[in-house]
Amino acid sequence: MAGKKILYGKIARDSILAGIIESGKAVASTFGPRGRTVVLEKGPEYILTKDGYTVILHIDFKEECKKYGRNLLFEAAQYANYVNGDGSTSVCILTMELCKAANSLLNQGIDINDVRSGFKKAKEFVLEKLISYKEEIKGDEDLHDVAFISSNGDEDIVKNVIKAFSSIGDYGVVTLGTSQSRKGVTDVVVSSGLDFDKGFLSSLCVNSPGDKCILKEPKVLLSKKSITEVEEVKPLVLYCDKNRYPLVIIAPSFSDEMLAFFNEQVTKKNISGCCVYAPG
Repeated sequence: MAGKKILYGKIARDSILAGIIESGKAVASTFGPRGRTVVLEKGPEYILTKDGYTVILHIDFKEECKKYGRNLLFEAAQYANYVNGDGSTSVCILTMELCKAANSLLNQGIDINDVRSGFKKAKEFVLEKLISYKEEIKGDEDLHDVAFISSNGDEDIVKNVIKAFSSIGDYGVVTLGTSQSRKGVTDVVVSSGLDFDKGFLSSLCVNSPGDKCILKEPKVLLSKKSITEVEEVKPLVLYCDKNRYPLVIIAPSFSDEMLAFFNEQVTKKNISGCCVYAPG
């Protein structure tokens, strides 16, 4: 069994930075309207892409320190992709340059806490200045310009982007899914309301023909964590009972005790409603 290698100071930083720079350069090659296509090996097949997030996703190193560098860059790209849906390439480039600058300052003997403090002040300054450069998207012409760059000049995609965003207005949500069509055609489907792949957990919640649970203007409890205790929802159930509000509770999971309590309230017709597993 091989022993662990322990690195300190400049040697450790330089080793990790090497992974950041190698990964960053590969991602940066795709940047902007003049970016280049990258070929990625995936098993017996190859992927051609100009998406920076896809590139960083497939990068791997044998050296552990380079892996740490790549993982740091991937974490930044992943967060940008999660929050904004785009901009992962820009974030990779900025992260790479910031790491290079920080390492250079540390190599000059500047204290790491001073570097961190300086970066925080610079971030606040940049974020404040960015507001003055902000431009609102107004009309199809602006949409066209943004979509044209994002799609690498594919006018068919541009038309669909304009159609999608023009149809939903300022408060709609656009999601992208893989089509099952063999014709290779991109379609825009506009729907009102919200659809997801989960349904009510108990047949006791059925209140309409066709085994449906139809609720008009219900109160909705959306929980990030599992609901295991009756006391967590009892005040809300009593509130809905008193005011005759339907109730929908959405959570990752529910305890048997909590579901039994809720179903009992539905059976007694104290409330109408249902419990649903959170999508995803």
